[in-house]
Amino acid sequence: MMQKIGKWLVVLSERFSALSKPSQRRTLLLLAAFLFASLLWLIFLVEPRLNGTKIGVISIPIVRQSNDKNMRQEQLIPIGKMKGEVNGEFDSFYVAIDKNARIFINRDIDYGPNAFAKSKKWEEITRSKLAEYERDLSFRPINQKSKSLKP
Repeated sequence: MMQKIGKWLVVLSERFSALSKPSQRRTLLLLAAFLFASLLWLIFLVEPRLNGTKIGVISIPIVRQSNDKNMRQEQLIPIGKMKGEVNGEFDSFYVAIDKNARIFINRDIDYGPNAFAKSKKWEEITRSKLAEYERDLSFRPINQKSKSLKP
């Protein structure tokens, strides 16, 4: 019996040595992966049965995002400020968009870290309405380096 195993080992060694270096590496990686998988199978499936213990089921709770709007307000992306005269009256407001590219304006912005948090002060407008404002008002992009408003 030992002679047969010895002959097989010699044949396998010769065939392995005849392979190119990359093929030898791949063969060793596959062999290591097979041995590791076999070890895991032995530990998790066979061993508890030999000891007479039962494997318990591990349940992992599903993690979901909360729908509570108060926990985290949606932040708008600041675009700029429009100001000028419309029909003889001065008008100015901030322009921002949300993640769905909807346009919002705010004529009474709260200055500070939550200036661009989506709230009731932000009024959604259409693109055509924005185009009307662009005819009469001048647009000034928000300078992200400015310290006056921090989005």
